[in-house]
Amino acid sequence: MGSAPITLGLVLLLVATMLTLGTALTAEGFAVLLRRPRALVAAAAVNVVVVPAVAVAPVNGLGLDGPLAYRIVLAAAAPGGGTAHCWPTTLTAICLWE
Repeated sequence: MGSAPITLGLVLLLVATMLTLGTALTAEGFAVLLRRPRALVAAAAVNVVVVPAVAVAPVNGLGLDGPLAYRIVLAAAAPGGGTAHCWPTTLTAICLWE
């Protein structure tokens, strides 16, 4: 698919992103989620259903098909992908909303 330096760079970027998110998590944050499981379910539903659905819209609108269309939708649905930085914000908003 891609060259080795690009693949290595993407892997390092993903690891750095996940480490950054992991250092922001606290025991209190997990305790909040345990007290409000609906927030976790809602955030997971957004990441697994809503974000990929938003990716399907331009794929269909542009008439894309085959590997490119699959890659776009899978990238949208991938944990640690482009929406990983939104999780803490989404969870905070949902927790405040309840």
